[in-house]
Amino acid sequence: MRGTTVALLVFVGSPLALPLAAQAPQPVIRRVQPKGFPFAVTVSAGMGFGGSRATWSSTECPTEQCNSGGAGSGWNVGAEVQVPLGQTFGFEVAGQLAHPSQRVCFRSQCLSPASLWAIRGTAMAVWRFKARAPIFFGLGGGVSYFDPAPVANQKLTSEGQGAVTEFGGATIVGYDFRFTERIGGRLAWRSYLMVPTSDGLPAGYVAKSIAWDNAFTFGVRFLLGT
Repeated sequence: MRGTTVALLVFVGSPLALPLAAQAPQPVIRRVQPKGFPFAVTVSAGMGFGGSRATWSSTECPTEQCNSGGAGSGWNVGAEVQVPLGQTFGFEVAGQLAHPSQRVCFRSQCLSPASLWAIRGTAMAVWRFKARAPIFFGLGGGVSYFDPAPVANQKLTSEGQGAVTEFGGATIVGYDFRFTERIGGRLAWRSYLMVPTSDGLPAGYVAKSIAWDNAFTFGVRFLLGT
């Protein structure tokens, strides 16, 4: 009799237990939206190409300024730190050490009488059209320090040429890809639109309004966040 009663209670209680089980709270699954620029540090290396800084007249071409002086090509190394600003925007601070040549040109015939050291720093806003898009763009400002000055005989003293500092804008177009979950690669084209200084230019030289420097780099990114 007791066994029959227990069986009957189980039979009657089972349908009542089903709604209770259905009403049990379900775990909430939240999807983390990827950021276009997670916290990351990039180290890079590449080649740079400098622009003309000043022109001067010559007796062989009195109607035009056919001579120019400025920075040439050379290797560069750098490091960048990026932080997210929303899903598709970010902020990047970068620095580069470069070793370009000093360039003197006459009617497109150029010589490199000396080597320069250049230190560059930039801060810019970067963005992608989509968070997962590999191509990105950036725009901001920068500063360049050349030692010695890129124009031959600029700031010339008895001890040699002095250094100059330039300010201007900076842009970047890059392509990001991943090797692993936390390590990726970056191909970048950086442009520096600097305002050359006329300080210490030799007689007859005229500073250009804009000098266009470029750097093509390959970097390894270390992702520190999602």
